[in-house]
Amino acid sequence: MNLLNKVLIRLLGRRLELIQVAEYPKCGGSWVARMIRSYVGVDRKYGITAPVCRHAVIQTHDLYTSFYARNIVVIRDPRDVWVSFYFHERYLKRTAPVYDFDDALSHAQNMLRCMRQKLSAPEKSMPGFSYADFLKSWEGRPATAHVKYEALHADAQGELSRLVRALDMEPESGRITAAIEANRFEKIAGREPGQEDFTKHKRKGIVGDWKNYFTREMGDLVHQHQPFLYELGYEPDDSWLKELPQ
Repeated sequence: MNLLNKVLIRLLGRRLELIQVAEYPKCGGSWVARMIRSYVGVDRKYGITAPVCRHAVIQTHDLYTSFYARNIVVIRDPRDVWVSFYFHERYLKRTAPVYDFDDALSHAQNMLRCMRQKLSAPEKSMPGFSYADFLKSWEGRPATAHVKYEALHADAQGELSRLVRALDMEPESGRITAAIEANRFEKIAGREPGQEDFTKHKRKGIVGDWKNYFTREMGDLVHQHQPFLYELGYEPDDSWLKELPQ
């Protein structure tokens, strides 16, 4: 985002009824922002390369700010966030020096290194704060709707309709369907969900990929440092840890 748009958002964000889609990285915010843009009919360029316009949809990785008229906060199972973040940081950002990745190790072993680094010093890598900090920042904020990535996968029609209502708009079934269809993973990525490509931002597009990588040590880190896993209803208790390989 250029300096002009940063200033316009601060000064005119509410007057222009700007919509913020905020997420901790790798929670599915780009998918949600795409669908909202499709529904309201505003191109992605407004707020990025072109000056913001009325109802522009801005995707961010920010803690709470009061600059926008409406906010949508996207939440995802932290275990899937770890998996997606690891592949993004390793293959797209090339941040091996920060995480001490080692090509001789497995993905699970390198993922564990990524988790340890981000949990011990989140300020040293993008976005500069922890997932827990992000969630706390957005608790109880006005003009804000929350949506789970998993709920969108299970019922995109219902969840997108709910979000549109939260934006003070009346959802029209045909437009909701069109917004969903235009932004399906297979149309955006050119692959079916589950067909993985480490080198692409749209890597896999599924729910529950953590089960393919997590070890007990990784699970223990989530259990100890991210209790919101339970608070958000992703697990009823810690019995899931017993199913993880050592």
